Amino acid sequence: MIRIVSTNGTNYTTVLREVQLLGYKPKMLKSVKDVPKTTHIILSGNDEPTFMLKGLKSQNLLPKLEKVVKHRNVLILVMGRCMQLLYEGIDGPKGWIPGTGWLSGHVVPFAYGCEPAKGAHAVEFVKDVCGASDGMYRFDMPFQVKDGYEGDLWGEARLSVPDPFPAAVHHRNIYGVQFNLLRSGVQGRELLRGFLNRVPDSGD
Repeated sequence: MIRIVSTNGTNYTTVLREVQLLGYKPKMLKSVKDVPKTTHIILSGNDEPTFMLKGLKSQNLLPKLEKVVKHRNVLILVMGRCMQLLYEGIDGPKGWIPGTGWLSGHVVPFAYGCEPAKGAHAVEFVKDVCGASDGMYRFDMPFQVKDGYEGDLWGEARLSVPDPFPAAVHHRNIYGVQFNLLRSGVQGRELLRGFLNRVPDSGD
């Protein structure tokens, strides 16, 4: 069963519809009781990190998701700005925001004058995962990550920006993409399909 997680934002309904258009029958993850029946979880959002964390905590989902990450029996795809939550913390304009710590590294501001514009950027993939293909992907709110993420790097935006940044990461059962899969054309939809076709606990 494929479950979509709401972070109390608005775009989860769009994700639900797009997954349906690919021929799957997803449902919303409404309580921790749904997790044992789940094979794939999708978290998506472009809201402020504190708002998204608050949304997950209000649903009491974080403790159960922690267990999923540890035991690897469910595959998790985190999309958009929501990918920031995977890291140990976020160095934001209002100070330090703790993340989940599921992945090593922390989110930092881009170097002055190196901030990539919103829009399409070239992504090169360094791992053959989910059938991902190099090309132009749509970024709504690009962000930079430092310190320790390199081993999890799946794809990098490096050609069209002065300061290369991780566009996609993969660690065991965690898959993260900070670009907008749903607005990245055929290649975005095929990457999503590749994730949904993967089998949990495959050992990669």
